[in-house]
Amino acid sequence: MADGSDVERLGMLASALAGRPLVVALVGAGEPSWTDGKTVYVDPESSSRAQLESLAVQASLLASGGLDPTSFAGSVSARAWVASVPGRR
Repeated sequence: MADGSDVERLGMLASALAGRPLVVALVGAGEPSWTDGKTVYVDPESSSRAQLESLAVQASLLASGGLDPTSFAGSVSARAWVASVPGRR
């Protein structure tokens, strides 16, 4: 479970993985992790391992450009894709 100091450390790790500054914030208990490109949101009730896994996935997607709207050219629109992600409203 993350507390204030854990979230700060997770932010440093997320930034290192993504290759750019990121902040980590907590979502409501039981909500899925997600990112808006500036902040990675993690479930405070998840285990430390689950938080790290979620953070690593989100930061890696950002680092690879996998969430860049231009990577969706010719397929679905980025807006439609984001709307289809569970837990992302």
